[in-house]
Amino acid sequence: MGWIINSLLSILTLVVQHFLSTREKAFWGAVLPVCFVALMMYLRFRGGIDGEKNFWFILTLGTVILLSIWTSGRETLKKRRKKELDKMKSHDLK
Repeated sequence: MGWIINSLLSILTLVVQHFLSTREKAFWGAVLPVCFVALMMYLRFRGGIDGEKNFWFILTLGTVILLSIWTSGRETLKKRRKKELDKMKSHDLK
């Protein structure tokens, strides 16, 4: 049962990250990666994560995933803006 909750929480986190990454202000997409790193550091120093290799693997993998979603969201926003601008230009030419 615990893995189901962890999976749902992970999926929810990724969905929220994608949503925040496609907002007008770029810093919203940086909120979750920064919080993730802070949480991992907190857990490491409080003894919540055993093993140095486990810690670095989870920290690196999680940060890379969140930052790649952020990058993807910014590219999606750029494409959306360009599409809207092209649409406005085509209406101006008519």
